[in-house]
Amino acid sequence: MFFKKIFKENMQDGGTPWGVTVFNVGLVVLFVGVIVGLSVSANGLTFDFSFLGHFKVRIADGFRMTIGLSVLSLVFSLAIGILAALGRQSHILFFRYLA
Repeated sequence: MFFKKIFKENMQDGGTPWGVTVFNVGLVVLFVGVIVGLSVSANGLTFDFSFLGHFKVRIADGFRMTIGLSVLSLVFSLAIGILAALGRQSHILFFRYLA
């Protein structure tokens, strides 16, 4: 009965509790990680990230640019969304149809 509560979806009592969901997602992530790790080791692949130290300034600049572009796109999308919402509520048909 205990394993049934952990591994099966509860369709009757309003859904699965979040703790059970987190546990099962963790099991899936662990399973996929083990499969990927075994595949990498079976093929003899090694990862060498020692070269990244030479590019730390460029990586930091790229990170800052990514964050800046994300914030800028968030501001523009919020502005467009607000204009579209106002257009849908407008009594002027041109703006309502434009939205």
